[in-house]
Amino acid sequence: MQSGFRAGHGCTSATLKVLNDILTAIDKKQYCAAVFIDLAKAFDSVNHHILICRLDSLGFSNDCLVWFTNYFSDRVQCVKSEGLLFGPLAVSMGVPQGSILGTTLISVYINDVALVAGESLIHLYADNTILYTSGPLDTVLTTLQMSFNAIQLSFRGLQLLLNTSKTKCILFKRSLPAPAHPSNITTLDGSDLEYVDNYKYLGVWLGCKLSFQTHIKHCQSKVKSRIGFLFRNKSSFTHAAKHTLVKLTILPILDLGDVIFKIASNTLLNKFDAVYHSAIHFVTKAPYTTHHCDLYALIGWPSLHTRRQTHWLQVIYKTLLGKVPPYLSSLVTIAAPTCSTRSSRYISMVTPKINSSFWPPLLPVLCCQ
Repeated sequence: MQSGFRAGHGCTSATLKVLNDILTAIDKKQYCAAVFIDLAKAFDSVNHHILICRLDSLGFSNDCLVWFTNYFSDRVQCVKSEGLLFGPLAVSMGVPQGSILGTTLISVYINDVALVAGESLIHLYADNTILYTSGPLDTVLTTLQMSFNAIQLSFRGLQLLLNTSKTKCILFKRSLPAPAHPSNITTLDGSDLEYVDNYKYLGVWLGCKLSFQTHIKHCQSKVKSRIGFLFRNKSSFTHAAKHTLVKLTILPILDLGDVIFKIASNTLLNKFDAVYHSAIHFVTKAPYTTHHCDLYALIGWPSLHTRRQTHWLQVIYKTLLGKVPPYLSSLVTIAAPTCSTRSSRYISMVTPKINSSFWPPLLPVLCCQ
């Protein structure tokens, strides 16, 4: 399942899918184990012959194959440092980064690795790969190891190397008892992967208990640093400049992945409110005793809770219109009216059955709220 650089897909949709699968397993009182796979210089390691064969298998015409062969032939690169231009070196492998074509080609190159995942689930965002499975503790790690072995063999066939030091494991357990010594997940070379409590996946920190505490802490620290810089230089900015600076440098951090971590506790989410209010104080020069409702009125911005809710409603709206990836739209079931009433003209969604002592599947339940 590939979400990288595709229309209607993105980091948020990919993370929502993965998070929903994890929460579904937790709601069933199952463990969910995941391997976050990091490849060493994936873009620079693409074998041109293998890529051309892959394009051929996808039905590209001979003219297209000749064009791509010519595109990869006789490529050179050089380095310029302090005005000195070093001699060119031939480039015999890899696809150019920073281009639309390069990202598309890397996706084409590695997409088929998903076919060997076996009983585990896999999600790719370009070369970012997560392999995960759920079930009882005594089987979940065994299943994950078998799938991981198959994935490694597939990557080897593509001449892509695993970056063992950056490939990590997480055992998502929420309130399930933590095993004292979970079985190691090993590479084909015999190296044990490190278990971590938190991992940054597509911009969002996922923790083994899915509290999002680490993500909020990192974002809060980043925002505080930027606000501190702005306050130290506030005399240099006009009111309009202050408004623009906060809008362009602070709000994107607070909004990033907000439809994902919106299920965090209010205690954690309130930490975002504190830095948000500081940013508004910077723009408006309002006294620090000003009530937050008055702050929102002064600057004309809604609360972060309202912003998160608005972004979530946009996800639901796009889901109903079919503007999200199929792996998200398939999670929502529209209820068929049993009789003709005034309310039957409204769209109703089926609320799935959940275990109230655990977190519910994310998308289906929140869509019905």
